[in-house]
Amino acid sequence: TIGPAIPMQLFIDSPHSHLQGECTLSHSTNRGFPVWECHHACTDIHCDQRYTFTDSHGNWVLGPNYAKDTGWAMASHHGGRLPHQITEWQRQDGKGGWIVDPTVRMYDPRLNSTADDGRCSKFWVEGIDRLNNVPFVPSDTVYNFRQSYRSMDGEHVIYWCPSCFLLAGKPAWKVTSGTDLPSTSKDPPSATYPHCPGWLITEDTTGGEFASSVSITWYIYSDDVWNDVQPSLTCYDDLL
Repeated sequence: TIGPAIPMQLFIDSPHSHLQGECTLSHSTNRGFPVWECHHACTDIHCDQRYTFTDSHGNWVLGPNYAKDTGWAMASHHGGRLPHQITEWQRQDGKGGWIVDPTVRMYDPRLNSTADDGRCSKFWVEGIDRLNNVPFVPSDTVYNFRQSYRSMDGEHVIYWCPSCFLLAGKPAWKVTSGTDLPSTSKDPPSATYPHCPGWLITEDTTGGEFASSVSITWYIYSDDVWNDVQPSLTCYDDLL
C-alpha cells in the first residue's frame, strides 16, 4: 500500500537536459515499490516516456520502461529509501558504463527543511527596494519543470528559466510580476517563455534548486541596463 510518506511529486535536478524533469506518482507499483511517471524538459524523441522505478536488483532507475532493467540514471541498492532520500546517483557515461554524478538528485518540493548547503523553501528578501522584507514561499505552480516561489503579498514570482542569464545563455533564476507568467507548466520552456520576463536575475549555480541563503550576485534592470546588486536572502522556515 502506498502510504502518506511517499511524495506525489518529485523533481529531478541535473545539468544534463535528458535527466531533468518532473515526476508524478502513478497508480502502478513495481516489485512492491511505487512508480513515478516523469515529464522531462528536453524535446528529444527519447524523452517522450520515462519512469522512476525499482529494478530487479533493488536500484532506483530513471528509464523508459519500469518492467525492464534499463535506464539513464540509477541509485544502487536503495534499501527501501525513496528517491528523494538518496544522496548518490549514477548516470550512464556514454560508453556502456556508469559513473557517480553528484549533480544528479531528486527532491520532494513539499519539504521545507533547510539543507546543509543553504537551500530552503521559505525566505525573506532584503536589500532590494521593491522586495525589502518581503517573504517568499513555494508556489503551487511549476515553471520549466522547477519549483517556483511567490511573495506573500502576491506581487512577485521567482522562477527558473533554462537559458536566460543575461547574454551568456545559461540557466538563471528571475524575479517578475506574478501576472507576467502563465499558469501552466506543461508546455516546453521555449514555447512557454520565449522572452523570460523579469527585472531581477541571478545565474543558477545550484543545479535547478533555489539556494536562498547563499550570498550571490544578482542583477537588477534599471535605466535600460543590468546593474549588479547583492540582496540578503535569509531562510525562515516558520513563516507558515
